[in-house]
Amino acid sequence: MNGKRLLAAVLLLLLAFTLSGCYSQNEIEETAFVLLWGLERGQNREYKITLQVAAPSKAGGSGGKGGGGGGGGSEEEPYWLTSVEADTIYGGIQELTKRASRVFHFSHAEALVIHEDVARQGIGAIVDSVTRNPDMRPDMAILITSDKIEDLFKVTYALENLPSTYIRRMLYQSDSHQEAPLYESQHFYTRMQAGDEAVMPKIKIWQKPENQAGEGGGINGGSAAVPTAAQGGSDSGGGGPKEKEPPKELILEGAAAFKGQKMVDWLTGPEVRSLTILRGDAKRCPLEVEVEGTKCSLQVREIYRHVKVKPNLASLGSSTIQVKIDMEADLFEVTSSGLVINNPRLDQVSRAASEKVNNQLKELIRKSKYELKSDILGFGELIRRNIPYARWEKEKEKWNDDFRNLIVKTDVEVIIRRIGMTTRSSYVY
Repeated sequence: MNGKRLLAAVLLLLLAFTLSGCYSQNEIEETAFVLLWGLERGQNREYKITLQVAAPSKAGGSGGKGGGGGGGGSEEEPYWLTSVEADTIYGGIQELTKRASRVFHFSHAEALVIHEDVARQGIGAIVDSVTRNPDMRPDMAILITSDKIEDLFKVTYALENLPSTYIRRMLYQSDSHQEAPLYESQHFYTRMQAGDEAVMPKIKIWQKPENQAGEGGGINGGSAAVPTAAQGGSDSGGGGPKEKEPPKELILEGAAAFKGQKMVDWLTGPEVRSLTILRGDAKRCPLEVEVEGTKCSLQVREIYRHVKVKPNLASLGSSTIQVKIDMEADLFEVTSSGLVINNPRLDQVSRAASEKVNNQLKELIRKSKYELKSDILGFGELIRRNIPYARWEKEKEKWNDDFRNLIVKTDVEVIIRRIGMTTRSSYVY
């Protein structure tokens, strides 16, 4: 009996060593969760680091900016925006802790926004800091902007209570138009290398076009809005100039093309769409063509990419890549009234759409070869998979110079599967 008790005591003692401790715990009440953070050039130091930190005490009150109708709610934003200049990212964050009552934590950071000036200078130190820090989530979005980051982080949106949620959902929604790629911190390991260069989405503050803002006010004239007290309205008692209402929207369109760790140029929205199609990343996208004066809007539902690689081991830059793109689309809109949609008409639209997409792909390939001089198309990665490892190791350092001689053949076929609820456009009298 005593032996059994002794054995049980020994087992319990051994089990105690398997229990996990909490020596490195972070109490939630003592943690400041970073939602967004950005990097731009500092005036006196290498970086200006801007953090947007969640303020839970301000997020749950009644009223607020999106509350509508009642009074008594707090008008404060549900976040704290702070910035500092420093020569290193880690040093800047440590400097910010001197002003904070809680410990900064990046596990909830939705996105890192990098200014164009920093991106053109090189982001090698940023990549090292992000990939080395265990608090950084692998699906944190990376974006490039030419706007002032602090102004960008202040943009609020009627449908979301936090700018970070706004940006993240915009990235998810980009699948519907394919004019902005998705680039996350985990892609630093796979899509920033020779033969597969980085392409990061561009975000900027949306401005109302000048031609939509007239001299007058109201519906007909357009840009005059009822001023608030803070903007110098009648309640403020001031007769000075009225402040311009700050922008309320962001736009996610285009991308920054990289060569190594430096940004080289911008891509437009249509060029990004062509890139996603060529790389096989696109699943659906809108497409517009014109046939005999009639504009037709298509919605591409499925995109299939078939690639054949014929490497030339003597000169990899002279290898051949054949890309076949099959697209299935639905007809969404026709601008001509009374037009009958029959098989010959559908064939015309399909041929016009196929030719348009094929020309856009060829133009993107030309730009990548001779203007960007960077393989953002991922062709080098396709060749690497089909040749010995040692051969690619000799080639990769000069691949961006050699791949301009690459022979690329593209073939696009668009098939219209559905034409909607009618075969004839409605007559308009």
